Amino acid sequence: MDYIELNSIEDYLKGIADELENKIGILEKAFIKGRNDKVNPVPIYMIRWRIKNADSVYRKMKCKKKSLPDILDYGGMRVVCLFEQEIQDTSDFIVKTFVTTQVILSREKG
Repeated sequence: MDYIELNSIEDYLKGIADELENKIGILEKAFIKGRNDKVNPVPIYMIRWRIKNADSVYRKMKCKKKSLPDILDYGGMRVVCLFEQEIQDTSDFIVKTFVTTQVILSREKG
């Protein structure tokens, strides 16, 4: 692995980590709020998220032959339902939450 390239990836990830954690945290809180809703709870069993480490980003860059700014998935979230019939309701809630959150996040910037 190229030491200089790995260092630049680590620096880039440090620069975006706070913003990424903040955005994922906002989504996670919205999902938890939906799950805990007393009137119409969303059937979410578990939520997990992560931010890619520098090694993972490096491997993706090499495999996909992309540069650092071309990688768009530095973070990921997994939402788990217990039953197959709950997937559509949960999916609808997630899409609605993403749309709402995008509006909120874009207003924060300016």
